[in-house]
Amino acid sequence: MRTSAIALTLALAASLCAACAPLAQQSDSPDAGPPAIDLVALVEQAPSTEPAFGQWLSEQRPRVRTLREQAEQRFKSDEQACWQRFAVNDCVHDARVRRRAVMESVRLQDLALNDLERQRRTADRLRALEEKQRQRP
Repeated sequence: MRTSAIALTLALAASLCAACAPLAQQSDSPDAGPPAIDLVALVEQAPSTEPAFGQWLSEQRPRVRTLREQAEQRFKSDEQACWQRFAVNDCVHDARVRRRAVMESVRLQDLALNDLERQRRTADRLRALEEKQRQRP
């Protein structure tokens, strides 16, 4: 009786390890998410002229939106794959951790773009006020 219980426990442990092995390989893969973007480099890439800045910003917004959508899509597919595994809760937890890390990076990029846009609007408004003051007699 005791030998069969030990054998059953070993078999269960082996199947659990086999089920989790692809997940461990997946999380170490190079496509685990978008590469980390240096926010300073992102800010430095912004053009200084207004028309070029507007175009650059209109290109960055869809890029950030795409990153967010890809993270959500990847989470959904990872979560769906988790339901095929034995340790569902751990798998879903790991998928959520990966999604949070990617979403934090995307959020920081979005905040940096918002800050740049706010600074540009403020500078434009100040220039307009100064021009108005100069035109007064």
